[in-house]
Amino acid sequence: PLLPITHIHTFRNGDTDGILLGLLTITAYVFWKSLKRPRLLIVAGGVLGFAFLTKSVAVLPLLIACGLTLLFLRQWPYSIKTVLGAAGALLAVALPWHIHQFITHRQAFWDDYVGYHILQRTSERIEASSKTRGLLWYFKAGEKGMFPWSWLVIPTLAVIVARFRNSLRSHTGELLLFLWGLATFVLYSLA
Repeated sequence: PLLPITHIHTFRNGDTDGILLGLLTITAYVFWKSLKRPRLLIVAGGVLGFAFLTKSVAVLPLLIACGLTLLFLRQWPYSIKTVLGAAGALLAVALPWHIHQFITHRQAFWDDYVGYHILQRTSERIEASSKTRGLLWYFKAGEKGMFPWSWLVIPTLAVIVARFRNSLRSHTGELLLFLWGLATFVLYSLA
């Protein structure tokens, strides 16, 4: 939040990335807490519903990170009732707008929103100028846009890996953040 690029690009220009990141951060935090208090997963589902309303499939990297965290920890603290509650909370938040838009716009909803914004845009290259294309673009943009903090990425990753070697269970928050960043970086770099 202290970087000028955050204020200019995200908030001053009315970009939804800041809202999405805030909602995903809350979702990740509540999910992390739900590992010890499983019923919080329902709250995470509701907040994720708001994130989905903000930028639909951009929630995918966090979902992948949450799934990988559970896989690496070899832990499943949730009952079927809790998982269904979380899915229900997500749908209770996200579905009314989608139903309204479908009723209002019918075929345009399927063609424009589902067909273009969800299916086509997520299966094609990210819309960008020729300067920004390439697999290493996020390295360059991160180094330039987040200087001097970008120089702390490699040492921070080294510390995280060293801590993981001791015990994954005592560092679930770090594992979740690492996997979320990795999933986001990989998916967006491929796109």
